[in-house]
Amino acid sequence: MALSATSLSAWMSVLYLAVGPTLLAYLWWNVGIRRVGAGQTAIFSNLMPVFGVMLSWLVLGERLELVQMLGGALAVVGVWACQGPAALQAAWRKFGLRP
Repeated sequence: MALSATSLSAWMSVLYLAVGPTLLAYLWWNVGIRRVGAGQTAIFSNLMPVFGVMLSWLVLGERLELVQMLGGALAVVGVWACQGPAALQAAWRKFGLRP
């Protein structure tokens, strides 16, 4: 297919992929590393599938199965266990928020 025949919708999709999941994700990931360190930031990568499933449910109308909900809950509990309540409360205080 010639580039000149590419639809506006296709170009907008490429722009979305370049800005959203690529540029912003890497920017926010590096901000996280700078603020809380690489070790703590790496633990949060376990939440990517959880957010992917949640977005597919919200945006695409996909059906959530019990196994997906249990897996998501397990991932959230795992991140919470690695960070610990004290670390999470300290992060909330650092940004001037209350848990």
